[in-house]
Amino acid sequence: MATRAAVYWFSGTGNAWKLARAACAEIGRRAAAPAPVAAGGIACECRAIELSGGGAVGEADLTGIVSPALGFGLPSNVASFLKRLPPGNGRKAFIAIALGNTETIALGARRMSISPSGGIALRQAARTLKRRGYDVAWAEAFEMPTNWILAIDPPPRPRADTLVARSSEKIRSSMNALMRGERFHRPVNPLRAIPFAVVYALFSVIGRRYAGKLFYADDACDGCRECASRCPNGTIRWRSGRPAWGWSCLQCFRCINLCPRGAIQVSGLSIVAAAAPFLLMEYFRRRALVPPLPHGLAAAGRIACCLIVSAAIVELLHRLNSLPGAGRFIPRWPLTGKRARYAAPGFPPPEMDHSP
Repeated sequence: MATRAAVYWFSGTGNAWKLARAACAEIGRRAAAPAPVAAGGIACECRAIELSGGGAVGEADLTGIVSPALGFGLPSNVASFLKRLPPGNGRKAFIAIALGNTETIALGARRMSISPSGGIALRQAARTLKRRGYDVAWAEAFEMPTNWILAIDPPPRPRADTLVARSSEKIRSSMNALMRGERFHRPVNPLRAIPFAVVYALFSVIGRRYAGKLFYADDACDGCRECASRCPNGTIRWRSGRPAWGWSCLQCFRCINLCPRGAIQVSGLSIVAAAAPFLLMEYFRRRALVPPLPHGLAAAGRIACCLIVSAAIVELLHRLNSLPGAGRFIPRWPLTGKRARYAAPGFPPPEMDHSP
C-alpha cells in the first residue's frame, strides 16, 4: 500500500490546481496543504510544477500529474518536468488533464455542441511516464471552465462553479477507485491523434511563441508587475514601465485573466500584421512577381521568408505597443476588451523569481 503520494500540478488560472487539491484530499483523506499531510497511513504532498524546477522532490509510492491541455498537448514546462522525474521503478502514477468546457453555437435555427478535447495530452504524458519506468494506472480528462478568452467567453460564474464542483467530485471518485486498485485509461483514437499531434507540434514550435507577442497592456496598467512575477515561464519582462512578452510564452492565459486591473489585452492589429506577409507572398506568387526557386524548395523558401518577415513585424509592433500611451497613435484593435476574465476562486498563482 502507498505510504507517500506526490501530486504535481501546473495551472494557468486554477482549474488544474482545483483538481490537484481534490485528488490529494481524497488520497490523504483530508484537504491538501502546502506541507505534506497524513491520514489513514498516507501522506500526500500537493506541489506546483513551477516550484519544482529540479524535478520531483524525493520519491513517492504514487505520483500524480495534473495539467491543462494547451494546443492539444501538454504545456512545454510540464513536458520538460516529466522528463526530469526520477526513475519510477514500477511505482504507480496517475494523470489528470483539465479541459475547457463544452460550447454551444447557433447555426441558423440549429444549435451544435462542441465538446472539449485534450488532443494528445493524455497519450503524451502516459508515454513519457512509462519511459521513466512508472506504472500509469489512471489517465483521465476533466471538463472545467474555459479560460481561452481570445475567442471564447468563460461561462457565467454559476455554471463555472457547477463545472468545478462536478469535476472535483469526479476526480475524488477516481482517486477512490485508484486507491482500491482499479485502473482506467481514457481511450484515445490513434487516427485522431495524428492531426492533433501535427497541430500540437506547430503550436509548440511556432504558435505559442507568436501568440505571446499579441499581448499588450493598455493604459489601465498601473505597473504592479504581478503579471511578471506570476508568469510561469518568465517570459514577461518590464520595458518602459510596461510588461513586454518574450518568445517563450506558454499560452496559459494566466497574465490576461489574473491582471488586477484587467489591463492586458490581445491585439487584433498584431494578428493582421502577422498574417500579412503570407497573404502578400501568395498574392505576388499568383502574379509571378516572386523570383522562381528550384522545385521542392519553393514552398519551404516562401514559408521561411514569410516567417522571418512576420516575426520582425510582430516584434516591432509589440515593442511599440509596450510604450506608455501607444494606444493614442497605434490602432491596437483589442479583441479581449469586452470579454470577462476567469480564475478559479482562491487560486494562489505561485510567485516566481525571474530576476537575472
